[in-house]
Amino acid sequence: MQYDVVIIGAGLGGLECAYILAKNGLKVCILEKSDVIGGALQSFKRAGTEFDTGFHYVGGIEAGQSLYPLFKYFNLLHLPWHKLDTDCFDKIVIDGRSFRHANGYKHFTDTLAEDFPSQKDSLRKFVDVIASTAARVNAVINEPTSAYDIFSDSLFSTSTRDYLSSCFSDKLLIDVIAGSGLKIDITQKNLPFFIFAEISNAYIQSAYRLECEGSAIVESLSDDVRQMGGEIFTKKEVVSIAVKDGKACGVTTTDGDFYESDWIVSDVHPAVTISFAEDSFRNIYKRRIRSLNQTLGMFTVNIKLKKDTLPYRNYNEFIYDKADMWSFDADKPVDRVMVSYHYGAPSLDLMTPMSWKQVEQWADTAVGKRGAEYEAFKARKVQECLRLVPEIADAVESFTTSTPLTWHDYTSAPQGGAYGISKDCNSLSNIMLSPVTQIPNLILTGQNLNIHGVMGVSMTSVLSCNRIIKTKIL
Repeated sequence: MQYDVVIIGAGLGGLECAYILAKNGLKVCILEKSDVIGGALQSFKRAGTEFDTGFHYVGGIEAGQSLYPLFKYFNLLHLPWHKLDTDCFDKIVIDGRSFRHANGYKHFTDTLAEDFPSQKDSLRKFVDVIASTAARVNAVINEPTSAYDIFSDSLFSTSTRDYLSSCFSDKLLIDVIAGSGLKIDITQKNLPFFIFAEISNAYIQSAYRLECEGSAIVESLSDDVRQMGGEIFTKKEVVSIAVKDGKACGVTTTDGDFYESDWIVSDVHPAVTISFAEDSFRNIYKRRIRSLNQTLGMFTVNIKLKKDTLPYRNYNEFIYDKADMWSFDADKPVDRVMVSYHYGAPSLDLMTPMSWKQVEQWADTAVGKRGAEYEAFKARKVQECLRLVPEIADAVESFTTSTPLTWHDYTSAPQGGAYGISKDCNSLSNIMLSPVTQIPNLILTGQNLNIHGVMGVSMTSVLSCNRIIKTKIL
């Protein structure tokens, strides 16, 4: 089987790369090890209710905003997007006090200034900085062949905590600004402010959730890829990349099939990617990739609510119980949780950070066969989460859970990291990975490169594919 490009992994990055390449006339196929495509965008059904694996909401998809040109290109704007409350798309609750993140730069500033009047000038400065940061990212997306290198920006070498501390004199406001950081792992003490600014900017512009499951994104992309001639194969786990004369020439799957190609794009973790062609990478490169730290994983409780108990809430909640959001202690009970309601359905998700060491003892067990101790551990964590949201505890009809171990099993993410490789402002040369590898026609993509999240993955797919088609994409 001969292709122009073989893509390993059908997560968002793999699907978007397939879309770009097929749209540009290349013969493309995606090989996905699971029987379901989508990676973190998969949806599943429990007790007759649909739940999402990792997708909850996006920001900046209105005309003129950060994510709009990418979603327009990928034909995702037609999906049933539902706008969250502009006066409060994210509610931040710290030690019982509630604060609102509002849409629009001025509205965001004025809303928080109601609680922090002395910090209004600093809030204006903050939104100006994040808006200019986003503009620089968008310039690279629109012109990926340009010489401008956003990763040389000084805000990449400044930590989020340090920058916010220099901008605001009120410690509580710093925590409120960073309060929605559970969706980007704010516990990374050295998270570059540039990344925080780019992601925050999109949500401040506008915030939307789908009126259906997140898998609608997967279905839209995969349908379009197939219509453009691309092929997508499931239950096709890649075990090796063939390399001849220094270049990749194809991949082999567990069933022995060989897929010949001129280019290979890998949407799986870089450490997993290099294991497919171990002898073709220099030892120093392998050590570098394998030594990189991973972000924390997530413990998720997918809850079906009793009928007519809790009304739908058109915003997200980030609740902290006297927590220091800049640190995380795996040995202590849950002290923070994100609450995300499902549009039009009596269900919601609770999410809280979880480290690999909390589940590592069951790493060698199989899904559904991890034993009573594992089930007891999860049950205890569910109760710790519900302690922070007692009104939800009283409305639970049924629930299912997932841990970093689940994430690891289904996405191959080392240590079940929810946001890929940890980004460190003090070590940018190690973590801001180039799509180009030591095998010149093996290209990386996905959230482990550069900026994570839907925005980051979509941007990276453009930069990765530009290495192949070498022309303006958007």
